[in-house]
Amino acid sequence: GKTLWKMKKILVISANPAPPIQAGNQKCIIEYCNLLHNIGCEVYFLYIEGRQKAPIEMFNYWGEKLFVYKKQLQKDIIKRTLIVLRAKLLGYNHVDDLYPIGLTKYVKKLQQEMDFNAIIINYINLSKLFKSQFNCKKILFTHDCMTFKKAHLGVCSFWFDLTPNQEAKGLRRCDTILSIQENESIFFRYLYPGGNVKTIYSYFKAVPQPLTGNKNILFLSGKSDLNINGINYFIRDVFPLVLQKEPDAKLIIGGSICDSLFTIDENSIVKIGRVDNVEQFYALGDIAINPVYQGTGLKIKTFEALSYGKVTIVHPHSAEGIYDKFNAPIIQCKTPSEYATHLIEMLSNIEKRKEISNKSIEYIHSLNLYIAQQYKEVIMQ
Repeated sequence: GKTLWKMKKILVISANPAPPIQAGNQKCIIEYCNLLHNIGCEVYFLYIEGRQKAPIEMFNYWGEKLFVYKKQLQKDIIKRTLIVLRAKLLGYNHVDDLYPIGLTKYVKKLQQEMDFNAIIINYINLSKLFKSQFNCKKILFTHDCMTFKKAHLGVCSFWFDLTPNQEAKGLRRCDTILSIQENESIFFRYLYPGGNVKTIYSYFKAVPQPLTGNKNILFLSGKSDLNINGINYFIRDVFPLVLQKEPDAKLIIGGSICDSLFTIDENSIVKIGRVDNVEQFYALGDIAINPVYQGTGLKIKTFEALSYGKVTIVHPHSAEGIYDKFNAPIIQCKTPSEYATHLIEMLSNIEKRKEISNKSIEYIHSLNLYIAQQYKEVIMQ
C-alpha cells in the first residue's frame, strides 16, 4: 500500500514547462508525476527557465514543490554560437551541447538540502548532470531516440541530432533509462548493453464514453509538419473513397493543425480549431484516426483515442513499439483502399464499434497496471 512508499522523494527536471499541457511530452511528464504521486512518492519539479518564463499554471499546480533554475542566457548565447558553428561543420550535435551552464551546481545544492531518493531528467541533453556524484538514483526519461534524428525524420533541421556514440555516452551516465516504446528500448540496449532499460510507455486515464452512433471520424492534432502530411494524405487519398459509400460521413479535425489546413471541402470536413477540453472533442464521435506515417516517439494520438474508447484506425507507423501489440485493439491500414474499407465497415456497424470500444478501455486499464508496476520496480529497487 501507500505507506510503504511514503518517504520516497523524487525530483523531476525539465526544460519543458508542465503544466500547461500543449504537447505530448508535457502530457507524458504530468502523467508520470501523477502516477508517482499515486504510488506514494513526494514529487518535486525543477523547471529550467530559458527565454520562456515559468508559466503561472506551474506555480498554481506545484506550489512549494516547484523550483526554477534560470539559465545564464548571456553565457549561454556565446556557448550556443560555438555549438551552432560546430554542428554545421560536423553535421551532428554533441550530447552536452544544450546542457545549461551552472545547472549541476544548483542541483547539487538542492540535493544537499532535500536529500531526494531519485532524480529524473527529461531528455538525454540533460545527462551531463549525472556525470557528478549524487547519492540517489539517476533516471533518464528519454521521450525520444536522438540518433540520426534528421535522417530518420527526413528533415533538414531538428533541435537535437546525435551520432550513436554521443547517444551512448549520455545513456551510460544513468542508472535507469525509461523509454516510451519497445523499439526504442531495443536500440538503447544495443547502445548500452549493461544498462537497465525499461519500456515505460505513457499513462492514459481511461475515460469510457457512450457511443454516439453517428458518422463522424475524429482527428485531434498539433500542427507539426508530420501531422500535416498525415492528414493531407488522408483527405486526398482516403476520405473520397469513404464518401463514395458513406456520403453522410464527416471528418472532424481539432487542434492547432487546423491553422495549417487550407482548401477544405466544408460540407464533409469540419475544422474545430483549438481544443481546450479533449474529453468533449472525443465525445463527438466513435471513430478516431491517426494517419501519420512519419516520425518517432510515442504515438500519443493513438493511445489518447483508445483511452476514450474509440475505434482507432491508424497507419502501421502510428502503432510502432506499442504495449502488448498483438492484443492492441487497433486497426492498421497500409493503403488508402484498406483504410476506406475499414472505415466504411465501422461507419455502418454499431455493434462492432461497441465491441472494439470495450476492448480499447480494457487495453488501457492493462497498460496502466503495467506502467505502475514498472515505476514501482524502478523506484523501489
